[in-house]
Amino acid sequence: MAYLGHVISTAGVAMDSDKVLAVVDWPVLRTVRAVCGFLGLAGYYRKFIRDFGTIATPLTALLTKDGFLWTPAATIAFEALKKALTTAPVLQLPDFAISFIVGCDASGSGFGAVLHQGGGPIAYFSKTIAPRHASLAAYERELIGLRAYVPPASPLLGEVLAAAHDAGHEGIQKSLHRLRRDFHLPQARAALQQYIRACQVCQRNKTEQLHPASLLQPLTVPSCVSEDISMDFIEALPKVGGKSVILTVVDRFSKQGCGFHFGLLEGSVCRRGDTLAHEFGLPSAAVEQQIVDRDQFLHDIRERLLQAAQQYKHYYDDKHRTLSFDIGEWVWLRLQHRPAAFLGVGAKGKLAPKYYGPFKVLAKIDTVDYRLELPPRARIHNVFHVGVLKKYHGPPPEVPPMLPPLFQGRVHPTPVQALRARIARGIQQVLIHWEGQPASAASWEDVTTFRERYPSFQLEDELFQNGGGDVMWGQPYRRKGPARAGPAPA
Repeated sequence: MAYLGHVISTAGVAMDSDKVLAVVDWPVLRTVRAVCGFLGLAGYYRKFIRDFGTIATPLTALLTKDGFLWTPAATIAFEALKKALTTAPVLQLPDFAISFIVGCDASGSGFGAVLHQGGGPIAYFSKTIAPRHASLAAYERELIGLRAYVPPASPLLGEVLAAAHDAGHEGIQKSLHRLRRDFHLPQARAALQQYIRACQVCQRNKTEQLHPASLLQPLTVPSCVSEDISMDFIEALPKVGGKSVILTVVDRFSKQGCGFHFGLLEGSVCRRGDTLAHEFGLPSAAVEQQIVDRDQFLHDIRERLLQAAQQYKHYYDDKHRTLSFDIGEWVWLRLQHRPAAFLGVGAKGKLAPKYYGPFKVLAKIDTVDYRLELPPRARIHNVFHVGVLKKYHGPPPEVPPMLPPLFQGRVHPTPVQALRARIARGIQQVLIHWEGQPASAASWEDVTTFRERYPSFQLEDELFQNGGGDVMWGQPYRRKGPARAGPAPA
C-alpha cells in the first residue's frame, strides 16, 4: 500500500520508487535554491539512511551566508546521498510487545542513532554536531543522540519540565527547544504551556501580553444645570495667608465653575413661565418662549455630551478587554511599585516583583472593583480595580501571603545598612543598601527625608564623623591657595 511517499507491506516500510528516481535523476546543483530543493526531498527519507546528517554536511554548508561555492566535497556528498537512497534498507514495522533497542554512534562531524528490536532497523536518526559539542569526548557525543522518553504519567515529568523552564524562565519557544534537545515527551508543548502558566516566578514578574483590562464606565450625563457638580482640591501651592489648597467646584453640565452655590436645584430652575411673570411683572408669553428656547438649548447640549461620551467609550473599549473574577478565585495584585521620589534609583523598581499575592476574592463591589482578602496587618484598602488584578494559576495557598512595606500605596523598600555618608550641594546624604537588592543597587538618600521615612532605623555616628563626598560633615570647606615661597636656605 502506497501512503505519503512510502510503500507499506508485510516486509516493512520502503521508499516510493518514483520519488527515489526523481532524486537519482537530479541534475548538478548550481544555486542555493537547488540545494534547498534537493535536501528537502532527500531529507524526507532521512530515517531510511544511516548517518544522513553526516553525509549531507558539505551540502548544508552551502546554505550559509558566506555564499554558494561548489566544492569537491559537495560533489562527493551529492553522489553519496543518491547512492544511499537507492540502497536504503526496508524499515521494519515496530512490535510494541518487544523491547526497543537504541544504538548510538558519533564522529567528529556528527552523531547518529538507530532504533531496532534485534532484527532490522526501524528508523535512523542523525544530526550534524554543533560547534559547542566539538570538544566533548566521543562517549559524550554519543549520548547527545540519545533522547530520553518521559511518559505523561511519569513522576519525573515535573522535574523534566522544571529543568527545561526554570533555568531562565523563558517563553514557550525557548523552553520547548531546551526540552526537546534532551527528552521526548508526548504533547510536550501542551505540558510545558501548563507548567509555565502555573510558574510562580513568571506569574509574579511577567505582565500579560494583552490589552488592559476593564471597559470604560462613563459617568451619567446630567440633564440640567447645577444638577450634578464635581469637586477637587489643588494642592502643593505656595502658601498665601496660611493656606495652600484650593477647592474647585465645577458644574458638569455647563462646564463652568459654580462656586459654592449648592442651593440651586432642578426644581428652582424649571419653574413655569407664568409663575416667573407674576413675580417679576414680565409678559407671560415672552417668558414662556425664553424658557422653551432655553430647554431646547439644554436638550441640544445634552445630546452633544451623550454623543461625545459614546464616541470616547467606543475608542477606549477598542483597546481594552473585559475581565471579571468570581468570588473565591485567587488573583495577583499589582501595586504601584515605582520607587518614591526620595529613592531616586530606577533599578529597584525594575527588579522588584510586578505582582504580589495571590489573594482571594471576597466580594465584587461593582463591575470593575473587587474586595480582596489581605493579611490582617495590611495597612492598605482592600478594594482594587480590575485593571491591577491578574488571574492566579496553580494550587491556592493556605493563608494569604504578607504584603511588602508600603508608603502612600507604593512598595516601600526596607533599608539594611548605611554604607557611607557625604554632603552633595549642601545636602547631607547616606548611601543605603536595600533588602533583597545587590550592592550595586545602593542609592544616596537625603538624611532628613530618610529619617522621616524610617524613624526606627539607627544611623551610626561614625558615618557623620568620617563621611566622604564633597566635604566631611562638621568641617567647613576652604579652597587651598597657591603655595608661598619660603626663605632661601643659608
